[in-house]
Amino acid sequence: MKPLHALCLALLLLGGAETATAQRGMLGPKDGAGLPPMDLERVKVGSPDKLDIPDIFAMSQDDAAAVLFHDPARMKPDIAQMSDDELTATVRGRETLALLTWEPWMHNPKLKHRLHRVAMPALFVRGESDGLVSAPYMQAYARLLPKSRTATIAAAGHAPQLEQPQAFASTVLAFLEE
Repeated sequence: MKPLHALCLALLLLGGAETATAQRGMLGPKDGAGLPPMDLERVKVGSPDKLDIPDIFAMSQDDAAAVLFHDPARMKPDIAQMSDDELTATVRGRETLALLTWEPWMHNPKLKHRLHRVAMPALFVRGESDGLVSAPYMQAYARLLPKSRTATIAAAGHAPQLEQPQAFASTVLAFLEE
């Protein structure tokens, strides 16, 4: 792996490290275990009076799952089978996600004006059925980085690394081999 690509992989994987554990809380403690942290919701690209990212905290768990996953039924944790520790971890993950992202709503007001300085290549990946990060949002975000690319993975939602791990890995590895 080229050093520049290693740096790019770090950007891809560590860019959302602060919310990785929280995102796992939406899945349940076992489903997201061992996954690299990934996150995209960091800049405001739309008009000031509209949310770029839907407010999942105003949704029921089922509605949030429908926004997050291509196949929500397959990704739904079985809470009846979870231990008290697993349930606590799930709830705390969701609480942490709210604390880290709610204000300003899933974006850093300063980041948009700094991204033009990113000199390394960057890859933005979303699932085709992602109801959280829209294709126009991802494209607008990617345009803020001079050397970025986008990729969309079929039959996946906001967590393509979970729903389509082979396609996700192939996409990332192909990018790193360039």
